Amino acid sequence: IRDLAKKVELTVFPCRPETTDPEGWKYLTQGSAILHPAWSENLMDEWYQSEGNFFLCDLGGDMICWAAERGVAIQGAMEGTTSGIKAIASLSEKPEFRIVDWNSAPLKLEIHNEKMVGFSLWQTFTEVTRLSLHGKSVGVLGYGLVGKGIARTARALGGSVSVYDPDARRSTCASYEGFCCPGRAEVLQSEVVVTSTGVYGALKEEDMPLFTEGAFVLNAGHSEDEIHEAIRDHSSRRKVLEHVEELNPDLGKPFFLLARGRLLNLAAGFGDTINAFDVTSAILVETLADLLAQDS
Repeated sequence: IRDLAKKVELTVFPCRPETTDPEGWKYLTQGSAILHPAWSENLMDEWYQSEGNFFLCDLGGDMICWAAERGVAIQGAMEGTTSGIKAIASLSEKPEFRIVDWNSAPLKLEIHNEKMVGFSLWQTFTEVTRLSLHGKSVGVLGYGLVGKGIARTARALGGSVSVYDPDARRSTCASYEGFCCPGRAEVLQSEVVVTSTGVYGALKEEDMPLFTEGAFVLNAGHSEDEIHEAIRDHSSRRKVLEHVEELNPDLGKPFFLLARGRLLNLAAGFGDTINAFDVTSAILVETLADLLAQDS
């Protein structure tokens, strides 16, 4: 990123301050990139007031959706998440600029989505809770590539894994891999519940009575919004350990929420290993270089 900033005017918006690596951010401050603490529509409006050709390198689709909804003149954009691609596809007004879907690059899908999220998620779970998955029931909501990797890794680490996905095809595939696929309510009664759906409000306030006493609830999806704010901001929250809060709802039993519902492997861990993220970063940089080259 610092090298790129020598050639173009580069503005960086973190998706969330809570999932921003402080060492990486410190490194960027030593270069010429324009840094903002967090993304917002107001900051994007200010960014677009400057002169020149505009390109978007997005992770999550927020910036591309902003540009499409306002009809602003963007020369090109790229998106690197499954949930971001879905958000763009659902827009009522289709973008009039070129969008490169680098999330669908086979290496990105197979290394990051399918393998590394599950690996880093459960590593972080153990570091945060000081528990292993041995002998624990694990419920996974969502069986896309990320959910698949989460379920496989949990089983390899000794967990008894059940899966729920409203897509019958995905549920069938999960059952053919040997995972138990009961109804949603049964999955939510697991000792460890993880959401990886990319859907807003995948866990709702009315789900809390379903959680078993002492259950761990965590998120590995698109953003903390997968877990409804009524859970994340519940008045009974009590800090137990760093990144571990106990909730004691009036209706239901006490359970633990990890990292305030944010992506656990990013908010409380290091995310992908360096060797794996090198591959993802290389795909990102090559895609961006191609996008800029085609414009010139």
